[in-house]
Amino acid sequence: EYYAGAAYLIGGETSPTSTNLATSVKFSGVSAGGEAGVTVAPAGDADADGYDDFVVAAPYLSDVAYHAGAAFLVSGSPSPASADIDIFPEFAGSSSQGWAGYSLAGGGDFNADGFSDFVVGEYGASSYTGAGYLILGTGL
Repeated sequence: EYYAGAAYLIGGETSPTSTNLATSVKFSGVSAGGEAGVTVAPAGDADADGYDDFVVAAPYLSDVAYHAGAAFLVSGSPSPASADIDIFPEFAGSSSQGWAGYSLAGGGDFNADGFSDFVVGEYGASSYTGAGYLILGTGL
């Protein structure tokens, strides 16, 4: 898809070297112009399965409204495989030209329940006053 975007997972090594992204695990955007991968952030272990997760944003995604954007929680696993991001939980923006996910932060346990939480920014929300949404990890 044209400008669908992607994010790549590169495995940790004790002696990192250069790598070709074509040989890496790829999380592909599925909508033209969605630009998945513009922002990526760690999310800790939001689903409490013992593996760290991360969030991939597609801020220009227009599923809900024109450029409302969305963030996808990509679950960690012992053997990650390439996939389209739409198989993962989606947190969609709330307004046209909200660009949800343009900013992301995560990995903390804000409510001390044992699950990692993350924040999705939507800077165009509410007539450009912006908003930040705290997503509580609850074994998603």
